[in-house]
Amino acid sequence: VEAGSVIAKIEVGGDVAAAPIVNPGPAAEAVKVVPPMAHVTQLTGLRAAFAKLAAERAGLPWPPTATTAVEAPDTHDAARATATSSPATPSPATPVVGTDERPMERRVPLSRVRQHVMQRLKDTQNTAALLTTFQEADMSTAIALQSKYRDLFQKKHGAPLGMLSLFAKASANALAEVPAINAVIDDATSEIVYRDYVDLSVPIPSPRGPVSCVLQNVESMSVRDIELKLQDLNSKA
Repeated sequence: VEAGSVIAKIEVGGDVAAAPIVNPGPAAEAVKVVPPMAHVTQLTGLRAAFAKLAAERAGLPWPPTATTAVEAPDTHDAARATATSSPATPSPATPVVGTDERPMERRVPLSRVRQHVMQRLKDTQNTAALLTTFQEADMSTAIALQSKYRDLFQKKHGAPLGMLSLFAKASANALAEVPAINAVIDDATSEIVYRDYVDLSVPIPSPRGPVSCVLQNVESMSVRDIELKLQDLNSKA
């Protein structure tokens, strides 16, 4: 095309003529149709591993054949249709077990790293020298409370107001605030069991010496309930 030559003219209001279809002729190369998953068998390394995992989740055989590649469903369309038809309900992060009589327990699987660390800590506990430590606590408020309401508590509830009930209730509140301290490790299933209840072992005097008894569900008990339960255990010891 030379400079200054007219290439086309635009007319306002004219009829639009359909552009003629140019026949490429027999020399044109035919378009090759590739199946949707035909290239998957050529993948290697991590791409092949992820492709295999996606095929197993979609219920397709591995490696894919020509038939399954052509007839493979569009998982993206199915997922979009499911999402628009009904909202997905999130499953709980951890399984919950329990009975009607006892509160719930939450189980969390232990990772391999935590299992290894736990084993190392246990080995250290079995081989290293252990020292007994004593933790001090300020009980002045509890002592003042006991001195002020001891006689009134005894007269109203028929049980003495001791320090054990106050200490047990304070311990239950602390365990409720930090659930990891109240958790246990199930070696059979390699799981951490988080208990939503607090059971405390308390010493009860008896003619044979102190006896360890268990108070169940202390988190739902009041100081009065704890004292009445301790009085009942003292009478049975």
